[in-house]
Amino acid sequence: MPIAIYRGTDRPPPMHWKECHPSTAKRFKAELTCEWGHSLVLKGHSVREDGRVWPSVVCMKPGCTFHQHVKLLDWTSGTLH
Repeated sequence: MPIAIYRGTDRPPPMHWKECHPSTAKRFKAELTCEWGHSLVLKGHSVREDGRVWPSVVCMKPGCTFHQHVKLLDWTSGTLH
């Protein structure tokens, strides 16, 4: 599932991702908002050079059903583990 980049300063809108601060990029790859509006941080994930995230992304908000294999569109930070 492709997720569009958000370049604003506040929280990304649903189905958008935002870069984390470069000083934390190795630990917190990106921040995104699931389709139901819940905030997620890609902490235990890897991001490939083309933006594909592994493993799949699961929203941990109780009752949320978001569980997708995602690709961060316009990812430019290379491969992060």
